Parts: sequence; C-alpha cells; structure tokens
Amino acid sequence: MPVRHHYTNNQRLGDVILDMQNRWTVARNSRSYCLKGNHGFDNLYKSMQALFVAHGPDFRQGIESDPFENIELYNLMCELLKISPAPNNGTMGSLNHLLRRPPAIPTTNRTMSPVCSHNKEDSIPDRNCYCKNKVKSFTSTTVYSSPFGKPEISVAEDVCILSTNDTASGYSKTHKMPVWTSFILYPNKTVDNMTGSCVNIDPRVQLLSCSSYRNDNMSISHHFIVNSGFSVKNSDLEKTLSSSLVPMYDGFRDGIWEYTMKLILDYGNQRSGMEVIIGSAFDNNRDGLWEDVSNETMYVGKDGVPVPTHYYIIIISCKHGDILNCITTDLELLSFILPHLPAVPNCMPDEDYLMENVARIRDIELLTGIQFLTGLPDDTAASLRTFLPTSLWKPSKMSLHWKDVPCSAPSNTKCQGKIPLLLISLDGFRADYVQRKLTPVIEKLRTCGHISKPLHNSYSKLHTPYMRSVYPTVTFPNHYTIATGLYPESHGIISNNMYDADIGEVFSLSSHTKMDPRWWGGEPIWNTAKKQGRKAYTFFWPGSDVNISGSYPDVWVGYDGKIGFPERLEKVTEWLLLPDDKKPDIITLYFDEPDHAGHQKGPDGELLNGQLETVDDMLGRLMNTLYQEGLHDCVNLIVIADHGMQHVSCSNMVKLPQYMPDDMKNILVFDGTFGRIENDYARISKYKVKTENFTQVPVSKITDELMCKNPAMKVFTKETAPKRFHYLNNKRIGDVLLDMQDQWLVTDTNSFWCTGGNHGWDNLYKSMHALFLAHGPAFKQQLEIKPFENIELYNLMCESEVNFTFLSFGLIVSAFVVTLVVSNVCNCLIQMRIRRSKKNTQPLIDVTSREPETSREGLYEVIEVETKMSLENITSASNIRTSLSTSSNDNMGLPTSSNINMSCLAETAQVISDTKDCSGSSHNSSISDASEKSNTYVSNETQYLNPYTVLHQNENTKREHAYNDTRSSVTSVKQDLDDEAEYQ
Repeated sequence: MPVRHHYTNNQRLGDVILDMQNRWTVARNSRSYCLKGNHGFDNLYKSMQALFVAHGPDFRQGIESDPFENIELYNLMCELLKISPAPNNGTMGSLNHLLRRPPAIPTTNRTMSPVCSHNKEDSIPDRNCYCKNKVKSFTSTTVYSSPFGKPEISVAEDVCILSTNDTASGYSKTHKMPVWTSFILYPNKTVDNMTGSCVNIDPRVQLLSCSSYRNDNMSISHHFIVNSGFSVKNSDLEKTLSSSLVPMYDGFRDGIWEYTMKLILDYGNQRSGMEVIIGSAFDNNRDGLWEDVSNETMYVGKDGVPVPTHYYIIIISCKHGDILNCITTDLELLSFILPHLPAVPNCMPDEDYLMENVARIRDIELLTGIQFLTGLPDDTAASLRTFLPTSLWKPSKMSLHWKDVPCSAPSNTKCQGKIPLLLISLDGFRADYVQRKLTPVIEKLRTCGHISKPLHNSYSKLHTPYMRSVYPTVTFPNHYTIATGLYPESHGIISNNMYDADIGEVFSLSSHTKMDPRWWGGEPIWNTAKKQGRKAYTFFWPGSDVNISGSYPDVWVGYDGKIGFPERLEKVTEWLLLPDDKKPDIITLYFDEPDHAGHQKGPDGELLNGQLETVDDMLGRLMNTLYQEGLHDCVNLIVIADHGMQHVSCSNMVKLPQYMPDDMKNILVFDGTFGRIENDYARISKYKVKTENFTQVPVSKITDELMCKNPAMKVFTKETAPKRFHYLNNKRIGDVLLDMQDQWLVTDTNSFWCTGGNHGWDNLYKSMHALFLAHGPAFKQQLEIKPFENIELYNLMCESEVNFTFLSFGLIVSAFVVTLVVSNVCNCLIQMRIRRSKKNTQPLIDVTSREPETSREGLYEVIEVETKMSLENITSASNIRTSLSTSSNDNMGLPTSSNINMSCLAETAQVISDTKDCSGSSHNSSISDASEKSNTYVSNETQYLNPYTVLHQNENTKREHAYNDTRSSVTSVKQDLDDEAEYQ
C-alpha cells in the first residue's frame, strides 16, 4: 500500500485493498446497474480533486496556493480560532502562507546528530568483497554540506554524521546502515553498474562482513545507497565505502531502483544541479510511523542487519538558476517512498509504480523520524514538506513512454544475438477501430519508422488497411489458420462448435473435448519451429496446449481467463529478456479484448472503447519495457486480430423452425452468424448428437425447404458454395451451409442470443476485417501493403528475412520466390509456391488467383483455386484443364474466364522457365537478388507470351502449349531444387 494513502494502521481496513483505476468499480457479484458517476478513487486523479476557497480579514488577498491535502485545514482553523491544536493533527504552519498575520511555529524537539568517531577495530571481517587497500583513517579536503540544512533526528535514534567530498550521511548504529544520504547531482553524470564492486573500509563505522548484508536464500545482496556514477570528485575510495552499504533485494535493485536512478540522472542533466536525499526506512508494523528494532523486525542474517521495508528518495531542484543560489519560491520537489520488495507488485510499469508511490516529505518524516529542510524558514519548510507531487517531471533524453519518442529519433540500438518473433493477437480488434484515435501506441506502430541501420536495412512499422480473416470469421478457426497456414477445411478446426462422428463428441470452447488431438490437423508454427531446432513459447493460443502430433511448445500456458492482462504481459516480457541461450525464437500472446466487450455491447460505445484503451496500454507497456532495455528495435513484432465485430439485433433473425417440416426439425444444426446442417445426425441437446435410429433427410429436401425463404439467408451445398470460402472439403462442415447477410443470425430454435455484437460472417464484409501491423528489424520501413488473407502469415513467420514487396502481393515463400503480375487482359495474379519438407522432398505446386483491391474500378469477384498436384501426377493436359475449369465456371464476373485463365497459365509457364535461373544459377544469391531479377521479368513485356496472340490461337493448340510449357518448366525447376538441396 502506498504510504501516502495512510490507509494501513486500522483493523477496520481489512487485510487486502483493491485500488481501482479511475472510472472503474469492483463488485463482489455481477451487477446489472451501475451509477453514472462515482467517487472514492485515488486522490491523485484530477476528477477527485476538491474545491477550496477562503475569504475574510485574516486571509491574504489574491493568493493562489499550491494544492494541499485537506488534513491541513484543521491547523488552519485552529489558527483562525486562536486555539491550540491537538498534538499530531496535521502539520503546524503548513498553510501559514495564506494568513495575513501567521503565528510563530513552535520549535519541535529534534537532535543535531554528532559526527561519527573512528572505530577502534582494526581487523577486516572478510576479504571476499573488500578492496585490497586497508584504510585506517578517512579524511576529506572538502566536506559536503546540504544546501537546505542537514536532516535532524526527532526520535531516539543512535545516528551519527558521515561526511565526504560528495555526500553527507546519517549513519544508524542500530540499523547498521545510512538512514539518509544527501548529495548534489550535477549534469553529465552516469549510472554505473556497481554489481561486483569491491568495498572500501570506512573506519568511522562498525566493520561488518559483506555477508551481513547478503542472504542468497532471500535473494538479498549488499548494495551502495548512492550510485558511484553520481560522484563529483570521482574518488574511487568514496564511491564504495562500507558506510554506504545497505541490503537490497536483487529484483528491487535491478528493477525499480535502477530505473529510478536513470530517471534521476535524466532530471539532473536538465538542471544546474539538484539535491538528492536517499535513505532507508522501517515500518514492519505498518503504521506509517518511525519504529525502532522490534520483534517484528526481519534481519538479513545473524549479524543483526535489518531488512528495510522501504527506501525513500527526495529530489529538490531549482526552476531557474543554480541549486546553491535558488530562492525558495523557485524550489520544486519530487519525493517517493518505495516499498522494498523483490518485484514490483500488480505487474505495474516502472513509471506507473513510481507515480503510485509519490509522497510528501512529511510522509517520509513520519516514517523515519527525521526532519528535512531544517535550513529553511519554518513557514516555507512546512509548506514544502506537505506538498504532494501529482505528476513526474518530464524527462529529456530518457523517454518514459516509447510512444513519445519522435519517429525521426535515431535508434542507438545494436541488436546483439537472437531477435525473437512475438505474435500478439487482440481478439476481435476490427481494422477500423484505429480510426477512433483511442490507441496511440497502435497508431505509432502502424505509421512511424526509425531511420537507422544498425542491423538490417532499417527498422520499420508495417501495416495494411485490413487483413482478411478466413471463413468463417470466428476465433478458433482463424487463430489456428494463422498458426498453420491452412484453411479450416484443411486443419479441421472448422468452427468454434462442431461434431465429428469418428471422435463421437461435440467440440466447443468450454468443453474438455477440445483437448483431444484428433480435432487438430496440420502443423502449427510452434511445431515447425521445434522440428528445426528453435524454441517456441506460447501464452494462450488456440491449440498450443494440445498434444498435436505428439508435441507441445517448449513452454506453454493454457488458457485461463483469470490471468489478467498485466500478468500475461509480465511473463512474456520476462521471456523476451532471457539470455540468448534460453530466449525463445517465437512467442505467442493472446488478449481476449476487445472481443468480449464487442459481444456484450456491440462494436460501438464506451465499454468497447475502454477495452481499446486497455489493449493499447498493454502494447505501450511492452514497448516501454523493451525501450528501457534497449530492445524496442530488436524484436520482430506482429500484432493481429482474428476477426472484426458487428451489431446484432433480435429483429434480424431467421428462425428455421418456421420453414422446416416436422421430419426436419431434429436434424443437427449449428446456428449463429452462419449455419451448418448435417443431415446424417440428429441433435439431442447442445452437446449430444444422435447417430443411430435416425432417418436421414435428403440434402435436396433441406435446400428446397430453406432456399429463397429469406433474402438475408443464402443456402449452399458443397457443390454451390463459393470456392473462395475454402469451406467444402471436410466432413465436419456438414452438407448444407447457411450463409447469412451481415448483422443477421440463424437459429434452429425460436430464440438465440441476439444483443450486443457478433462475428462469423463472410470475410468480404468490412465489419469482419481484422487488424494487422508489424514492427521490427526484419520489416521494411513505413510500408502500407494491400490487404491479404491471414493464411499467408504462417510463411511470413517462417521467414527470417522478408521482402515485403512480395508480401504486398501475398507472396512469401521459404525456399525461393517467384512473382508475376500478368497483363491487364489477364487481370489476375498467378502464384507459384514450391514447398519442400524433410519427410517428402517432392515439391507441390499451387496455382491460385488472387483478389484485387475491392475499391478499384473494374471490380471482379475473387477466384482462389488451390490445386495441389505432385509432378508425377501431372500426366496429361486434362489435369490442368480440369483444375482450370473449376475456377472458370463459377460465373464470377471475369470475361471469358477459361480463355483468360489459360493464357495466364501459359504466361506463367514462360516466367517459370525464365525465373529458374534466379534460383539455380548462384547458390549465394539472396532472396532480394532473386526478387530483383524476378521483377525485371515482370517489367519486361517481351518475356511474356502476348495475351492478344494467345486469345486468337486455336483453343486446343493453346491448351497444349500451356501444358507443355508448364510441364517442361516444372521439370526444370524440380531439377534445380534437387541440385540446390544436394548443394545445401
């Protein structure tokens, strides 16, 4: 609990406090009603700040005071009433600057600590950490003095003063460590890594073994209270005196403490000196007040060195001029009380944690029994001591937020070693959500690039206006498509809910049956990585917790909705910061939002907008941490969504019982934003299917009863469904597909969840478009590419070096790249992807046509036919004619489809023949060399068969030429690949 809350020392408080973010409430149970407005949040929030005005003869005129806490009003009212305040109520004199005739502040009992005398001990306790030179006397030619008065002890603490050239300290003989240390920090200093520094003996204090400040079981090590890089005189002796030793948790020292020292250094470089006071504090009974050694004190070891519960920091700066000549009205303060813990709680970013633990100097005084600012007038000191900072100072070189680093700022990062791939899914993040201007981190990732070349050509941010999900646009099929590079019909996860007769179970997201490996086909990226000696870690990714093909990721975390977003991010960040020999090559991370909010209230509104801010904050925390570690440009980051979101309404629902006769009402129907009917089975309940003693309903009867009954519902069979769906070739899909219009639902009952938002519709609908962006050293700079389908991400992730000129046309391959833009007459793109696997060296050829931008003139429907034929199976021209006729007879709007596709194929054959030199002539040529040569062919029209000539050829001759050219070209390429494999 932050000390500034003063909310620990009462049994009525309970044991655990849930401190809510502004505008959020916490409830024991779900609630259907919430107040439109409320209060009770942290007093640092601007919305919680209260009014104060004062008027009357005792008040000064026209005064605007610095903000203060209302606890100080008690003493102000006592002054106005001319009565003596009760002891320990507020801070006397803190508001005297508001009064015309302020009273004198009574002097408090405080002690000027004596100077530490030399210790008579002459032996060194151990030599494992002490420096070789033994110092018997310590003298300084110049003794540092605090510009605003030495801190004074107001409690019975056995403290003496230690002075050096750079510092003054109050050393507690009881606690065996400094309880305060003051120094001036001037510009152009550094933060040293003091781990392993030897200790110089200070004979003015009791000599203890370094092990007295160390406990490996508690992960506590000895540390110096002041960083040696802050030294003015650069005296090696003074940097590491034994009188500066304190015990610190390793995680505290290497985490929030190191971050704070770097921030202080940044502040110091902006100013003409500033005083810094650092010390330890003890509050084992958690009352916020000074305590002596007690039964509750926790010790490092047997030598009686207690473990501080807190460390505090006070920074005093001058707004104008030098700190040593600053007028009191120009003084500015920033102070913290940091709980001494092994790690930052609540998975908070360092900056947020610092802000959480700002404090008044008065809070530090109560905790330590020390009074500060003793050299200032009492009224001034009282006002400054009760000031509570409400924000951190703005840094100069050290940016607190990665998003605040200018796009043009050069990156000094030199990536050493492994550059991991981090794939992050923001479930249901519709592509156009970025237009709401609620996600500044995502916006920067999309649009801003660095101009530097320390590792690759340039660091970059890459994005597309949208990425197309595969059909159906639901969570599990799309996540597993991204992981495998296969359509749902091929990998088997055809929906979030499905039935398989061989397994005999219904698959659903909430059932244990989804853990059965028989549901999951294909090879996910984590298995691909492991097979090739790479490390794969996954945090919530559909399928990663399933034993697919006898393998799991190296490290995986199964889905648990109780694990919060910060906790997920903290673990993934921990993985990214591992040493190279332990660091994973690929990491996946999944966030459930903004999908849940979209389902609850739809894609618009405050709930979803709040979740957009939340996931953006998570990405900001990630980038901030990487930035602070110098790794923000040393991770290949891909941020995607699985689908979009659209409003639904109970008025937009097709109820199948209205159209089905009695003998059809029990057939198996999976309903929702699209429907699937399986005529071989009957439904008993949501998760039970009847497979025996059931009269099969002919598909023709189902289509006759349902087709054309509602304009919002299209009824498809496997013969009539659009080929671009790739949603035919799997028995789990069923016999009849009900394709619903955007915003419409279908149900086999008379009711269905029909409020809020949903997804699953045709991937051509804008509302189903998903987010895609990429950032990292492998990506081109500030590149916006054309939309593509998420099935292509698998090959992108497999690539170590990526040419995104090819990605903009959807072409990225592992072995080599062949790209071709056919003439305007063809108006199509032929993609030749040649894949080789360890188990089967026989290449496969996929001939597909790709969808153009739907916003262009001359729109045509998508034709995407994936025909996979091994070379041995291509035995006659009829094979090619069959595969082409499949794509040409769909009446999709292409003029003379068969002719055009045939001419495209002929041109492809020519280009393959020409391009084989790119892959086979030089074993040392890079992908970029091949792409450059391939692009030369694309731009040189003489390399193609003239499409106008082709269209006027005899049909049979044309097809024969296409087949012969293709066969010879493929044979040549196969030979080149075999040669390449042998060479490798």
